[in-house]
Parts: sequence; C-alpha cells; structure tokens
Amino acid sequence: MTFGEELKAWRASARLTQALAAEYLAVPVRSFQEWEQDRSEPNQIGAIRKLIAIYKGDASCAQKS
Repeated sequence: MTFGEELKAWRASARLTQALAAEYLAVPVRSFQEWEQDRSEPNQIGAIRKLIAIYKGDASCAQKS
C-alpha cells in the first residue's frame, strides 16, 4: 500500500474531510491532497505514518469535539 493509500484509508476511517485532516496535521489542504494522490510526500513522512498507525487503532480519537 502506498503512503497516499494509507493516508486516504486513515482519513476515511476517521470520517474526516481532507480539509479537516489537513488542519489536524497543520498543513495546507493542497499538500494533503497531493499526498493522498501520491504526487508528493511530506518531509516528516515517518511522523505521519505513526499518526496513521495510532488512528488506525482508534479512529474516533481523530474527531474534534
């Protein structure tokens, strides 16, 4: 599975829009969109992979109150 596919699956399981997911990661929406499409990767890909792993364990913790 590519990074973009992992990211998209995480976002879908957390029931987040691209805009909200980008906000949580403090990145521009356009950057997030490009990551999901495997057009580019973040500088801190390891940190984001860890976030994905955490949220895969409990997607509900990704949702804001």
